[in-house]
Parts: sequence; structure tokens; C-alpha cells
Amino acid sequence: MNSSSLVGRCGIVFLVVGAMMTFGCSSEPLKFTINGQVTLDGVPVHDGSVIFSPSDGSNLVATGKVIDGNYELECIPGEKNVKIAGFTSENKVIPWTYVTDPTGLSASVNEDAQVNFELSSKMKRRR
Repeated sequence: MNSSSLVGRCGIVFLVVGAMMTFGCSSEPLKFTINGQVTLDGVPVHDGSVIFSPSDGSNLVATGKVIDGNYELECIPGEKNVKIAGFTSENKVIPWTYVTDPTGLSASVNEDAQVNFELSSKMKRRR
């Protein structure tokens, strides 16, 4: 076997192995699509944001935009603390208690799912 055919064969092997690594493995973590509705006192939140952050404190946060009461985001599995900010079409603002820790809102992400949030402007004060 001459050296040029050996180099050619090695090149093909590297090409095949490289393609298998590229297409066979993914460095992206598993994510699920979470969607749902957000209301404040029964009125859809017109414009806002939803934030799902891991309960364990890691920094893999997922965010989604709330438009006319609906949101969608992609999130890795696990227990999540949820924060929501925004306002209704009547310019009623979501109370600050849904934005600061602890909000009392949570979600368990382990498959594609719908998670709705029915917020109230009449919250009891935290002590």
C-alpha cells in the first residue's frame, strides 16, 4: 500500500467520524416547549414577560414574551421558579410581588405542556 492511498483512507475515516459526531451528538440540552395564558384579575395580560428560572439556582433561565395573554418558551426540564411582569390592555400593572423573589409561582417542566397563570392584583402582603 502506498502512502497516498493510506492518506486518502485516513481522510475518509476522519470525514465519516466527524460527520457521525456532528449529526449523532448534540451539545444542546433537552428542552421542552411550554406555553399558556397569563391573566390578571381575569383579564389577559396584554404585554409582558415570563421568566422560568431553575429552583436549584443554576443560571439556565428561559424567558418568553406575553402577547394578548399568551406566552411560549423553550425550557430545560426541572422545577422552576416563575416571575411575570407586564400590564393588561386596561393599563393595569402586574403587582411587583410577581417579579421579586419569592413570587409564589412555580412550574414543573418535564414534557411539552401548557401552564396557565391566573394572577391577582389583590395579594396579601408578605411578612
